Amino acid sequence: NIFFRKLGPSYIEKCFRWAHQADPDAILLYNDNKVEGMDGPNKSKADGFYHLLADLLKKGVPVHGCGIQAHFNGAGVGRNRPPTPRMVKNQIHRLG
Repeated sequence: NIFFRKLGPSYIEKCFRWAHQADPDAILLYNDNKVEGMDGPNKSKADGFYHLLADLLKKGVPVHGCGIQAHFNGAGVGRNRPPTPRMVKNQIHRLG
């Protein structure tokens, strides 16, 4: 994306730090979609979401929570199939 090309791979970290500098009282959340099911049809994206947040927190980046968007297709199959309730529960537990 353009932010990655212009600011480099640490652009997400920089954005959170800049937002915190602009308003230290703001609650900062990282939100993404198709990351709701650990070991689900979008496992690699769900794992990336988790590892990105863990890395940001380890670096002391001011991230106060996360949002998980879920756009399910009840008739989906393969990568479009919805995660099971257990997969969603496991991802929420992993994210803490």
